Amino acid sequence: MDVTFHEKYVPLSDMTPGQSAVSQDRDKFFVCGLVRNETGDGNTIVILNMNHLYNQYPENLDMTQPVKILKGGDKFTCSA
Repeated sequence: MDVTFHEKYVPLSDMTPGQSAVSQDRDKFFVCGLVRNETGDGNTIVILNMNHLYNQYPENLDMTQPVKILKGGDKFTCSA
């Protein structure tokens, strides 16, 4: 018997603050949060690629890449 597990993927740009996600190839881990604006007039949504903390420029992220948003209770292991 062949069993296929269907996962729902959304564009990286669909992430909202407080969510974490993994890329479709399971190679990248992302976290979405809020950062205070330098002007002090509110917060800005940011998405961090936890695999490349040294390079967080928005133009280096492909916001159209498919990611799986992790839900409460999902288990995963991070290794270096």
